Amino acid sequence: MTSVGIGVLIPFAPSRHLLPALLVPNIRLVYSFVDVTFPCFESIRESFRINIWEAEGRNMGKNVYRALVLKYNLLRLPPEVAEKIPALLRVQEEFRKWAAEWAKSGGSLPPPERPLKYFAEKFLHARKMLNWLREIEKNVKVKKLRSPLVFDTQLRLNSERDIGMGVFVDLPKREVRIRKWSGKKGNTIILLLGDKTVEWILDRVREGGRLVLAMVWVGKSKRNHAIKLYVALVFRREAAPIEAKRLLVIDVNAFHHGISWAVVEGGRILKKDVSRPDISKILHLQKVAARLDRLCAENDERCGEA
Repeated sequence: MTSVGIGVLIPFAPSRHLLPALLVPNIRLVYSFVDVTFPCFESIRESFRINIWEAEGRNMGKNVYRALVLKYNLLRLPPEVAEKIPALLRVQEEFRKWAAEWAKSGGSLPPPERPLKYFAEKFLHARKMLNWLREIEKNVKVKKLRSPLVFDTQLRLNSERDIGMGVFVDLPKREVRIRKWSGKKGNTIILLLGDKTVEWILDRVREGGRLVLAMVWVGKSKRNHAIKLYVALVFRREAAPIEAKRLLVIDVNAFHHGISWAVVEGGRILKKDVSRPDISKILHLQKVAARLDRLCAENDERCGEA
């Protein structure tokens, strides 16, 4: 099967949704959907668009990262879990204070004492691995950096030994355990996993993915303002590079001139064309819209009928 690459030449300003691509070098958007609230920047704080990126890592070819975000309504948590949330929230706020100062210092502020030291170390590790906070070190004017608590992780598929990571995803028991957040042994938050969540995780494992980190935070849902506990599980897999044999090149200069496109292979143009819109139909619709605007401005009853 012939692989096809796509090149697009569009003379417009980039969308704000492309912000991660501007911050992260050697990265390509492969899929995008809205499914999560992500608490990093005030400008993109809630209902954040999940972008699945293919990133070229150092000395490791290309990596694909997939993230699953679990959402737990605090009002529906078991009592033994709900009673630990206030303490978790205090740890979160203390860590965010350090993260904000770290950003203002340009990344030179040393990690704090435990238990925050654990989160600071994992936070810095995630930054180096994903390059997701590289620009923050250069921006001393960062406001309201709302970082999650970052944990190391382990995924148990069968009967593997528990090696004591911060977040332990136990598929046989269908639960996720959050540890190391309070600095006290045995202070574990246990959350249940649903069937669809387990199946999603197994799909990532089948395609060669590995659980590399987890992020936890307490925040407000923009949809209904409910306070929820969020757990993000990040999987990474190495993807074989694909060499495109053919390129579909598209040039959008001005829509009334049409869209020029061509299929190119080995320096040869196999096919090309210009797709032009129906100008007369567009002009007709513009006249109809202008007439309706005029009728509505005059409070004509035909406006309501339209």
